[in-house]
Amino acid sequence: ERNYLVFLPQGGRHFVGPDYISKKFKAEAHFVEIKELSVLTRPLMGNETIGISANLDITYTYLLVQDEVGTLYKEYATEYQPVVEARATESIRTTCAQISIDEFLEDRTHATRLLQENLRRRWDDPPSMHIRLDQLYLGRVELGESVMEKKLEHRIQNSRGGNWDAVCADWAFGGLGFGDQLETNAAEIYRK
Repeated sequence: ERNYLVFLPQGGRHFVGPDYISKKFKAEAHFVEIKELSVLTRPLMGNETIGISANLDITYTYLLVQDEVGTLYKEYATEYQPVVEARATESIRTTCAQISIDEFLEDRTHATRLLQENLRRRWDDPPSMHIRLDQLYLGRVELGESVMEKKLEHRIQNSRGGNWDAVCADWAFGGLGFGDQLETNAAEIYRK
């Protein structure tokens, strides 16, 4: 494990000279995994005021800026990680309000890019966190069962001439996080 070693002057008068204390900071990437973060997405229609509730799994890594580790210690001591994670969670929740659920499900690259840009911006807001985002991965997006049923209903209605098994399989393997629990509902909806 690599570390940054920072020597900081300690107050007081000494005959030999000033004392220094040393602090070790992790030089490798800090890994943070957020499971089932509850967020609200942007409303789908203009007349709706509240977005759709979803749970996200997000993983990100960040690095300390080597030249600014001393400043990081002066501002946050060694307790910088809870502040970093709180700002990240707040940034993710705020950004999700700008992204529709369809963008989360069908244009994940765009959603991930927005999350990365806003997280970097939030960490640079004063007071700066003296870190930089290394990677961010948008994992599972879990919707409520009623939302999944409505989206499945809509998809089946749009593909009446097709095979409902193919539609259900497409959705089950498309990363929406549901599978067999809605299969019977899909069969009933398709037969209507």
